[in-house]
Amino acid sequence: MKKISYLFLSMSFFCFLFPLTSYSDKYDDALKEIESEKLVVSASWGVTNSSLFVGVRDNGTARDGYAQYICLLLSDYKINDVIVHIMDGIAIGYGKHKELGKSVCP
Repeated sequence: MKKISYLFLSMSFFCFLFPLTSYSDKYDDALKEIESEKLVVSASWGVTNSSLFVGVRDNGTARDGYAQYICLLLSDYKINDVIVHIMDGIAIGYGKHKELGKSVCP
């Protein structure tokens, strides 16, 4: 009887962990793809994965369209309800925060 109980508990434990693993993997995979973009200097998730901060070089243009493009990439990973902030990647290195564009992903 104890063998069956241990087997059941261990199977339940792994079934519980699997969705958490795949949940975090999609965020990691999406971040890797975004970091591989030519324009991106750095990228990181906010504390709760509800915000994504993408650092690019400031060329003087608004980057709202690029933020919308990042939303499209996130939708490929079925990641929704995220605010994408396109930041000046060089200014971040100096401790300053300059937002160049923003988009709310549906």
